[in-house]
Amino acid sequence: HLVANIPAFGIVVLITVLVYIGIKETKNAGNIMVLLKLVILLVVIGVGAFYVQPKNWSPFAPHGLSGVLKGVSGVFFAYIGFDAISTTAEECKNPRRDLPLSMILVLVITTVIYIVMSLVLTGMVPSSQLGVADPLAFAFQNLHLNWLSGFIALGAVIAMAGVILVFQVGQP
Repeated sequence: HLVANIPAFGIVVLITVLVYIGIKETKNAGNIMVLLKLVILLVVIGVGAFYVQPKNWSPFAPHGLSGVLKGVSGVFFAYIGFDAISTTAEECKNPRRDLPLSMILVLVITTVIYIVMSLVLTGMVPSSQLGVADPLAFAFQNLHLNWLSGFIALGAVIAMAGVILVFQVGQP
């Protein structure tokens, strides 16, 4: 049997064509995707913040140090790929200054967003209920905010397309 995910294949083909067209178009598309992802994250954080119940944070680390380290190991892999920024060095006006600055800023901003999103998510729903495939959508469905589930799914598609775009730029 042949199994193919046609929408995913289509996204990869479109991104490959975009990268082939040129770096300026790729940069513009990447910037738009990042902007959309940030807007979606800020909406999710903003709406979710109104449903945070501090009692859900007690105990703060329910699985102890072992649970924290498992979480850290999972998040670590989300940071793989930031080094792909270095493949765009030839596009920078001052790569010696711009590349380290951009990498540090991206790591700091991403870390802050991860922390805030984690606090909002675990504040909305007790951590014992988050052992599902899509905890973010689950948390909003649990609060009867189903309209945000589609918003979250759109953000996930945009995020995956952005990752593919970065890796396609780094391929050559």
